[in-house]
Amino acid sequence: MKKPTLCVGLVCVDVVAETEGFPVEDTDQRIPDLSYRRGGNASNSSTVLAQLGMKSEFLGTLTNSMQLDFIREDFSKHCVTIEQCPIFPDCEFSTSIVIISTINGTQTILHHPKNLPELDIQHFSNLDLTNYSWIHFEGRSTNIDNIKQMIRTVRERLEYMKISVEIEKARPVLDELLPLADVVFVSKEYAYFSGFRTMKEAVEGFLDVTKPGTIVVCAWGSEGAAAGQNGTVVSQSACPPVQIVDTLGAGDTFNAAFIYSQVNLWDWEKGLEFACQIAGNKIGQKGFLGIGRFKHPVEALLKSQQQRR
Repeated sequence: MKKPTLCVGLVCVDVVAETEGFPVEDTDQRIPDLSYRRGGNASNSSTVLAQLGMKSEFLGTLTNSMQLDFIREDFSKHCVTIEQCPIFPDCEFSTSIVIISTINGTQTILHHPKNLPELDIQHFSNLDLTNYSWIHFEGRSTNIDNIKQMIRTVRERLEYMKISVEIEKARPVLDELLPLADVVFVSKEYAYFSGFRTMKEAVEGFLDVTKPGTIVVCAWGSEGAAAGQNGTVVSQSACPPVQIVDTLGAGDTFNAAFIYSQVNLWDWEKGLEFACQIAGNKIGQKGFLGIGRFKHPVEALLKSQQQRR
């Protein structure tokens, strides 16, 4: 079995309120469901990789608050390793309040950062990087210098190691991560912030500022996604389920599915199709548990499509 993938970034607690429509200001209403979930982009992606059958490890800071047992148990339930995570005393996990409309699948997120420090280069440097098959970084403007040092450490120790980075938020400083990875995931939000108005235009533009051979991937919500390498750019339609149930973490699912395809040495065009299919299946269910059941049917579908071409 392949070595684990490592996802580096943030873990937080999500308080998820499902409503039949976005609440009207200054009103009181009942909601169909309220749940507590483990969140954070890298945390979610590590979960999806594990559900797809890969060994998966998350690396980020934890705290010994009363929420630590919940975080540990949830990682364990989803088969993600967290043994290398440093634990800080007297801190709190960041919290997000997520309002999901069950009518159209929209999600509104109110994020409250707390006092838990982010991962620094000292903790990362203690890792034996030869233990991993792929390293994925969640791009965070609040921790940009440490992330750059971590990537530099990987390059210095293991030239062959593949690195991916996610750039989601509209923060100018995240531009500094574009030339550093082998696979760069850019969000629609970041693409718009950078002046691009379509996913193909975004991929073409970001390819110009990445190193030769980099794969740039841009998901565009209900329109699908685009990817490119060495001047070639392709797009893929979205694959929505019959009923939209839960859109929270769809982007993290897409990223993880694409990483899965690359760890398994698929060509990136097939990987783009696979990622769209898995992300589409994810929004048809609540949470991530059991998402691996879609893997083999999607792989079989892609194989039959390739044979017909």
